[in-house]
Amino acid sequence: MYSVASPAELPEIAGLLQRNRLLALARTGVEIYDASSCYVEPSVRVAPGARLLPGTMLRGKTVIGEEAVVGPYASVRGGCELGRSVRAGSFVELKNARLGENTQVPHLAYLGDTEAGANCNFGCGVATANFDRVQKHETVVGEGAFIGCNTALIAPLQVGSGAYIGAGSTITEDVPAQALGIAR
Repeated sequence: MYSVASPAELPEIAGLLQRNRLLALARTGVEIYDASSCYVEPSVRVAPGARLLPGTMLRGKTVIGEEAVVGPYASVRGGCELGRSVRAGSFVELKNARLGENTQVPHLAYLGDTEAGANCNFGCGVATANFDRVQKHETVVGEGAFIGCNTALIAPLQVGSGAYIGAGSTITEDVPAQALGIAR
């Protein structure tokens, strides 16, 4: 048991607790590439075989599936569930995102209040616009959808299974399954 007598002692104790948490995860089979730069809150569950790359932050009630890869420099906030073999790569931020098996968000993206099926791909610069200054809205993406680079998905929105969104699009209307969504 640790005790903190003053605010000045808090960073030292917090560091010890974080190191213990990461060591416990490593003992279950989680690969942690740089423990000095990863942060995992106690409410987070990480499955064996997952890989946490440098700069990874996992917060809130979050679940990381087997063989998922998070980072480098990814922020996964509360309410996220990453399925088996999901990739949340460099400078990706997720909040209330549920990503199905093998879904890829390789870099530079923000997905908030988003549900995506299995085998989806989100290109560089994809962002879900989920807040309209009054309330949050959800984006739902079907299995196998491909979202091109620099795309804005304006929620509430549904993208059907197998749909293809052209790079640089701002999508404001639902895209049916197997359809091409493009806006310029």
